[in-house]
Order: sequence, then structure tokens, then C-alpha cells
Amino acid sequence: MLQGGSDTGNTDPFAPPPKSPKQWLSSPAHVMLVFPGNLDPAVFSGVHRSEGPWIMWAGTLYEHLMVPVK
Repeated sequence: MLQGGSDTGNTDPFAPPPKSPKQWLSSPAHVMLVFPGNLDPAVFSGVHRSEGPWIMWAGTLYEHLMVPVK
């Protein structure tokens, strides 16, 4: 996702599309990293605009780390 992307949200991979285009979550350019097991929320933020890596879809089978790049 080196050009960035958009999702329905940061917590539910199966969330329905938002009714308004303004409600989509816009992600900056990033690399996605998948690890076995759960990521530690004490180490990584769950906020997508945290200026650093953040956990996407925490606590689900689709949990992964989003690492912004320039």
C-alpha cells in the first residue's frame, strides 16, 4: 500500500461500508506486517494517525501492523 489506502475502519475487518464518503478511514503510504500471535497494544498504538506503526484490526484473526513509509 505504498500509495496509501482507505478502509471502513481500524477495528472491524467486516464492517459495512460507511454511508458517507467522509467516514472512510484514510491510511498514509504504509507496509503491512503480519506476525503469529497477538501484537502488544502497550508497544504499538491502535490509532491510525499516531505518526508511527499502529495495530490494524487488533484482536481479530486479521490483526497486523501498519508501518507508515515516505
